[in-house]
This record gives sequence, structure tokens and C-alpha cells, in this order.
Amino acid sequence: MDNKEYNIRNWHAELATVDTPFKLFGLGFGNRMTVIKSGEQLLLHSPVKYVHSLADEIRAMGEVKCFMSPNAMHYLHISER
Repeated sequence: MDNKEYNIRNWHAELATVDTPFKLFGLGFGNRMTVIKSGEQLLLHSPVKYVHSLADEIRAMGEVKCFMSPNAMHYLHISER
């Protein structure tokens, strides 16, 4: 992944995904966060592990206003914010 712990893919002006490695019980699953942009505000769906360089890139996209975690597994990294 580009010598980084994450890979950002911009699918559209208002939509991007962030892929990161993720292991649970020794098994590699991968992890994906969706970034939804409305004006200059961002919603982060299924937040991934906090990494300073990723946070800088996300801030460059806009201001994070909301985190959405659809189930208990997606809450794993939300307390890092």
C-alpha cells in the first residue's frame, strides 16, 4: 500500500474510501472507511485506525463533522479520535 499503512481512493468528488490492513485473531481481513463529503463537511463511515498522516489528508478534504459506526466491530477505532 504505497509504503503507507493506508490507501485512499477518490471515487467521486464527494466520495472516497480508505483501505487499511486489519488483523483479528491473527487473520488478515483488511478494513475500509468511507469518506462522504457535503460541501466542506465530512462524514466518516466505519472509522479506521488513527494515523497522523491519514488524519492530515482527511483534514485537507474538509472538516470532519460526524463519525458513523454501523455495528460493534466498527467501533474499534472510534475512541482514537
